[in-house]
This record gives sequence, structure tokens and C-alpha cells, in this order.
Amino acid sequence: MDRGTTIVSMVSGQATFPEQALDWLVPEAKAGILALDVASSQTVRRFSRRGHNFVLVDPNAAALAKARARLPGVTLVCATAGKLPIPSCAFEAVLLTSANADLAAKPVLSELARVLLPGGMLVIQIVMRDDSVPWVRRLAEIVRRADPQAMSTSSQVANVEAIVSSPNFRIRETRDFRLWVPMRKANLLDQVRTNTAVSALPESTQTNLVEDVGHLYDSVARVGEPLRLPYKIACWRAEVVHLTPDRPWRDTSSLSITL
Repeated sequence: MDRGTTIVSMVSGQATFPEQALDWLVPEAKAGILALDVASSQTVRRFSRRGHNFVLVDPNAAALAKARARLPGVTLVCATAGKLPIPSCAFEAVLLTSANADLAAKPVLSELARVLLPGGMLVIQIVMRDDSVPWVRRLAEIVRRADPQAMSTSSQVANVEAIVSSPNFRIRETRDFRLWVPMRKANLLDQVRTNTAVSALPESTQTNLVEDVGHLYDSVARVGEPLRLPYKIACWRAEVVHLTPDRPWRDTSSLSITL
């Protein structure tokens, strides 16, 4: 239940992702899209099945090499977001599926704006647990006895707000979509145990915490049925503002993986 990776992998593997979210983020057909971070691979695959053309950028060459087999037809480029080896005005959209503080840095935002065509969109999709449900809030309270930041997305939301409020973009719309993920008791307890802070607890303290999660599960789940864990897919679309004119360039066929 560590922040970010567990949410993405669990949602990707056990739930049907709402197609409406993809329709809303990139309504155009067969758009050219730049995605950042190998961790966005699941979302890239979903969009690719719709005929969009992707370039995926990540600074980790080993991670790109591993991703190559599961991303057929996607161009992979080893580079940092702040120094993209891509000509200006190349894409209709840039896709982010996380928002760390580095992405909110001015050089990165300038680069993302530079590679977008006039009228191009920065699209952001963040999957977060929906704590508007009372038992989810209780789950967070239990896990935060070990990890005060567990199940928190406040920093990501703050970073998104910094990104879309920069001079490089103007916010057009935001929209949330609901996703329910089936979760068996054993799977939930395993996720709690593998939280870095929980796994570092003394054995007796860890056992008590995991037992409390188990009791919570039993109090809300129907007998014989998995509990449905609610998630919110928070989406943003921000139109690029070109602070300096760039000559449009659309052919991305010469881009290739650099390992």
C-alpha cells in the first residue's frame, strides 16, 4: 500500500478502467501523444489500442528495455523530461499519470509546452483512493499509525495545480471518474504488510495493525464476496500557451529507443 505504485498496479490488474475517462482526456482520433515515465505503461496501452501514436520518455534505460515487449508500436526514448530530444510542435497531447515536484519545475514545463502543437493539450490522469467513503477513511487512519502519508494524494494534487497554473498552460477543464476495484481480504492484508513503514514495525505492533485492518474488512464486506475498494480517477486538461513561436513539426518516425 505504498503510495503510487500499488494503486496503479492494483487498478490496472483487477478492474475495468472507465473508457469515458480516456474519451474525455483525448477526444481526438489517432492523436500523436508524448507520455512521460514507464509507470504510465498501462495507460499508454489503453490509448494505443484506440489508434493513438505514442512516444514514451523515461530516463531509465533498463526500465525502457523491460517495457519494450509490452508496448509494441510505441516509440521509446531514453531522456529526461527537462531535456527532450524531440523537435518543437510534435504532438497533439502530452500525458502525465503522476505529478511529482520535479514535473512542476519551470524547465520541465517549458519543454512539455515546446513539444506541443498550437492548441495541444497537457492531459493529466491521477488515480487516487476515494476517501469520501467512511470505511476507506477508517482504513487510512489505521495504516497511518505506521505511515502518516499512506493513502495520501495531497502532494500530487498540489503538484498538478502548480503545473496547470504555470504560464505555459491555461486550464480548461477538470473531471473525476469513479472506479471500483474488487479486493479480497487476503489481498488487502498483503498490501498493508508490504507498506514500507508497516513492514518496519516490531512484529507485535505490525500484527495488531494488520488485525485491525482485517476486523475492518470483516465489518463492511459481505460474506463470500470481495470488498469493492473505491477509487477516483482525477483528470485535468490544460491547453498549451506558446510563450515563444515554434515551427510546427509533426513527423516522429525518426525517433527510436536509446538504451
